[in-house]
Amino acid sequence: MRVLSIDIDYIMGPTIGLYSDIGWDESSGYRWEKFFSETEYTESDLHMDTGNLLFCYETFVKALCKSDCEVVFSYDHDNILYSLSNHNNLDIINIDHHADIIYPKVYDDETSILNSLKEQYKLVSKYNKVSEGTWVAWLRSKNKINSYTWIGNKSGFDLLYDCEKNYHSGLIPRFKMVTKEEYSIEDYRFDHIFVCLSPQYIPKIHWHYFTMFLIAYEQIKNKSAKIEEWGSKKFETEVRHSFITDEILHKRSANWK
Repeated sequence: MRVLSIDIDYIMGPTIGLYSDIGWDESSGYRWEKFFSETEYTESDLHMDTGNLLFCYETFVKALCKSDCEVVFSYDHDNILYSLSNHNNLDIINIDHHADIIYPKVYDDETSILNSLKEQYKLVSKYNKVSEGTWVAWLRSKNKINSYTWIGNKSGFDLLYDCEKNYHSGLIPRFKMVTKEEYSIEDYRFDHIFVCLSPQYIPKIHWHYFTMFLIAYEQIKNKSAKIEEWGSKKFETEVRHSFITDEILHKRSANWK
């Protein structure tokens, strides 16, 4: 199954490093209000890469025109799992500033980084601790990935330690990490297309670019993007709570109704 995944935060390559670790909050609206109130940055300082936007948009439109498949939009990237969790032998092309595989919590030295990566993967695979940054690892833990190509920004690559890259390469089958200049999509026929906004990683001033993709889909396919259906969904929360539900239902009496 060929999958095209596009995370709009890819367009923020030039400036995402200025804010990615500052002012985080579960509420994206408050996150940005807090960021601008506590730093000297303005929205105009957080500019995006027009070339990256055009690459995302052109790739999306070509895929739309060539593919007769499900197209899904979402705010968060882990919601791709609503569809992919039901399939195997996935060949994924992900255009994204982040690898979305697994990230260490400790960066003291190479040994601590590797131990942290292993611990984080254990949490994903054993306890379904999945998020927008670990959905690829979750699919790997279920043995669903045949290949994974990450088209990212060099600025994002440079933040990864060599041991992280090596760990990812050993964990993910047929893993490629490339820039758009280094990779050519030869076939635009896909079996699934997914686009997400990632509002935690894109300032509100740029959210309207996501709307471009919604409009393109509705005009080309003559279908509704159904924002009212997916706008409030979050796979991370549902899969975490499913464990509790399973335990409760398993413990109930046989004649409970």
